[in-house]
Amino acid sequence: MTAMPLDPDTATGRRRVLAVDVVLAAVLLIATLFLAAAQQSSTGGAVALVLASCAVGSLALRRLRPDATAAVIGVCGIAVLGLYLAEADGSATNEYSGAVQGMLLATLAGLYAVSAYGRPLLALVALGVALAGGLTFTVTSVQADEDRIRLITMNVVVVSVLLSGVCSMGRVRRSRLREVRILAERNLALQAEKDVSEERAAAAERNRIAREMHDIVAHSLSAVIAQADGGRYAVVADPEAGRRALEVVAATSRDALSDMRGLLGVLRGDESDDGRAPLGVRDIPALVDAERVHRADVEFTESGDLGQLPPSLGLAVYRIVQEALTNARLHGAPGNRTRVSVSGEGGLLTVIVEDTAPAGWASRTSSPIPRGGRGILGMRERAAIHGGTLDACGTANGFRVAAVIPVPEEHAARPGSARAVGADEVEEEAGRARATTWRSESR
Repeated sequence: MTAMPLDPDTATGRRRVLAVDVVLAAVLLIATLFLAAAQQSSTGGAVALVLASCAVGSLALRRLRPDATAAVIGVCGIAVLGLYLAEADGSATNEYSGAVQGMLLATLAGLYAVSAYGRPLLALVALGVALAGGLTFTVTSVQADEDRIRLITMNVVVVSVLLSGVCSMGRVRRSRLREVRILAERNLALQAEKDVSEERAAAAERNRIAREMHDIVAHSLSAVIAQADGGRYAVVADPEAGRRALEVVAATSRDALSDMRGLLGVLRGDESDDGRAPLGVRDIPALVDAERVHRADVEFTESGDLGQLPPSLGLAVYRIVQEALTNARLHGAPGNRTRVSVSGEGGLLTVIVEDTAPAGWASRTSSPIPRGGRGILGMRERAAIHGGTLDACGTANGFRVAAVIPVPEEHAARPGSARAVGADEVEEEAGRARATTWRSESR
C-alpha cells in the first residue's frame, strides 16, 4: 500500500510538514556551518556565509511557501555570487568555500521544492537562474592553466546535469502528487456514490417492507374485523354461524402471523420458520375461497400458462389481487360482485380485479372513502418493479384494477399454448370507461 503524502491543506498536515522541513533546514544549516569552519576568515566570506545560512534557513518553508523559498534562495545566491566575483584574486575560492557549498545545498533543495510544489513557470525561471549562477561560478572558479578548458567543460556538464536532474525529480514528484490527489477525489466520489446507492437500496427495501406489511396487516385485519362484527351479531340467533366466524378469525390470524414471521425472517436474514414456499399465483384460488367466506359473490378465472413464473413476480401478482380484494370488501357497495381474472398469454401477464355494485346503488355518500391510503400506490409499485403497468379507476357502477406485466422470456408460455393477446386488446382492456370515479385512488 502506498503511503499518502502529508496534506498541507489541513492544520495537522501543515504542522507536520513544517516540523519535517524545519528539521531538514536545521540539518543543512549545521552542515553548512561545519563546512565553513575550516575556511579562511574574511569580511566578504563572513557576509556570504550569513547569506547562505539565510538561504538554507528558508528551506523550513519549502513546501508551505515554495515560491517564496525559491525567491529567497535566488536573491541570496545572486548576492553571494556578486561578492565572490568582486574579489577576483585566487584566494576568493577558499574564503567563500563554505558559503558556496551552503548555497549549493540550498539551491538543490529549493529547486526540487519549487518544481514539486510551486508554480510550474516559476520552477522554469528558478532552473534558469540556477544554471546561470552555477555556470558563472564554474567558469570563474577554474584557475588559468593548460587544463582550464577541459575542467570548465566537465564542470559545466556536471552542474547542468545535476540541476536538470533535480528539477526533473521535482516534476516527477508533482505528477505523483497530482495522481494521488485525483485518486483521492475519485475515491471520495465513489464513496459518495456508494452512500447514495446504499441509501436508495435502503429506501427501496423500506418501501418493499412497507408494502408487505400493508398487504398482510390490512387484508388480515379487515377480514378479522368483518368476521368479528358479523359473529358478534350472529352468535345470538345462529351459534353455528358465530362459531364459523370465530374459526375464520383464527385461521386468518394464523396466516397473518405466519406471513409476518416470514417477513421478519427476511429482515433478520433467516429462513422462514415454517419452510413454506413464497406466495404466488397458485395461491390465488385459496385467497379467493377465503374471500368468499366474507361475501359469496366472488369469481375467479385463470387462463394461459401460469405455472413457471418467477417467485418475485408470482408474489407481486398475489399481493395485487389480495389488495384489490381487500379494497373491494372495505370500500365496495353492499352485495357487490367481484370478478378476478389472471391470464398469461402472449408474453404478458394480465391481472384484472373488478367489482360491480348491485342494481340501484347510485352513490356512496353514506360510506365515505378513507383518505391517505397507500394500497393503489403499492400495487403500482409492485407492477412497475417488473416492468409492468397498473390502472385503477372507477367504472360506471364499480371499480376496476387492471395490471399488465411482461413475463421474462425464459418463463414465457411457448407459442401455440394459448391465443396471444395483442397490444391493442390489452390497452382496451386496461383502459375501459373511467367517466364515473365514485371511488378515489387513495383507497
